[in-house]
Amino acid sequence: MSSGGRLNLEQILQDFIFRSWRGTMCTTIYQVFCLVIGYSISLVVGHLVTSRVTRYLWDIAERDVRKSKNQEQYLPTIRTTPIIALWHGTAERFLYTSTIILGRPEGIAVWLAFKAVMRWKVYEDDPRHIPGSAIYVVGTIVSLMFGILGGLIAIRQWNL
Repeated sequence: MSSGGRLNLEQILQDFIFRSWRGTMCTTIYQVFCLVIGYSISLVVGHLVTSRVTRYLWDIAERDVRKSKNQEQYLPTIRTTPIIALWHGTAERFLYTSTIILGRPEGIAVWLAFKAVMRWKVYEDDPRHIPGSAIYVVGTIVSLMFGILGGLIAIRQWNL
């Protein structure tokens, strides 16, 4: 207010614009921060946990295969290439997190149905069915947990 008790319109507009801009900027920064934290948990922490769990399970599976064949020498590995597993898991967790953020969790169901069809064993020598398919299921479940967790954090459904 200016002297004499009159309202100064210019001052009111400046205060309004400043408060609105500052409030919007803070809200936007907070939203971006939550997105970064959500995707980081989904992609980075999810990768670290998933890779350790599946690596441990693959080690057990390969040891059992060697014992069942009574061979301790080198056998070809039955696990996928690590770089393929890295990108496949990262893409999956990104998809899971994005579907939660976008409010379309049915995208997760579509992807899981697609994965199930691709691994369906049609006949006995079907090349899509490989040893260790249960390990892929465990990897998918762990990736799904971290993807959903990251999505929920990103949309601020859980307070940090």
